[in-house]
Amino acid sequence: MNPLLAKFNTPFETAPFDKIKNEHFLPAIKSAIAEVNEEIKQIKTATTPDFENTIVALENSGEKLSSAASIFFNINAAETNEEIQQLAREISPLLSAHSNDILLDEALF
Repeated sequence: MNPLLAKFNTPFETAPFDKIKNEHFLPAIKSAIAEVNEEIKQIKTATTPDFENTIVALENSGEKLSSAASIFFNINAAETNEEIQQLAREISPLLSAHSNDILLDEALF
């Protein structure tokens, strides 16, 4: 199991850095993006959009993605190396495209 996609069973639910390996980041980000896309799809198909099932649901979407990306970019900033930098070159465009897909989705807004 990818530790970035599991609930953190640690004191204060902090990231289990001792279990996270570089090879976990890209699959976790891709999986979390797919999960957010499903959450957005559900928001867009609400029969009667309201504050709760649209705005609140949108605000609560993407928790795993936010967590995985935050952990990755913190490691990139604090303990970078060539492998992490290569991952950043792969992950950053994925996150930018994902963000653009949401922000520019006419049906969502």
